[in-house]
Amino acid sequence: MTDPTAKAACEEQNAINQNAYIDAQKFVQSLERNIEILESYKDFPEQLNKLITIKETRLEQILCNIEAISNLLGGWLSKNGERFKAWVELFVLIKGILKSWQLLIDVFK
Repeated sequence: MTDPTAKAACEEQNAINQNAYIDAQKFVQSLERNIEILESYKDFPEQLNKLITIKETRLEQILCNIEAISNLLGGWLSKNGERFKAWVELFVLIKGILKSWQLLIDVFK
């Protein structure tokens, strides 16, 4: 016959071994998960660089649009300023011509 205390001790040791095996599996899974996370950290600088490049590209496009709009409006204002100046000069010239012709009309009256 086997000793009941020895059998109980053997079962207790098996339970302890089973728990240790389960804990070791959890530990290995945790290590593998941590290794995956650390591997993803290696890719972070490259991903960050891509995002910075995209941001720079978008900002450059926005600045180009702003420059185009300001050149368009600035050019329009400049051209219309020159046109307005020419119209004022023409008005002054026509007014001067009419004054000089008025003298001729007054002479012939």
